[in-house]
Amino acid sequence: MRDHSTGENMTDWYRLSEQEAVRQINSDMNSGLTAAEAARRFEEYGPNELVERGAKSP
Repeated sequence: MRDHSTGENMTDWYRLSEQEAVRQINSDMNSGLTAAEAARRFEEYGPNELVERGAKSP
């Protein structure tokens, strides 16, 4: 899947096993990201945020 706004390939994360998802984001199942890596990613990608896309359909 491709994110047309950025031109980057997107991953169908729901299709991956837990282990594969963790591997793809270079994390660790037990300890997660280090504080330094979390800070680096925050600087690179910014905060998590949801974008309103209009009203829900009935």
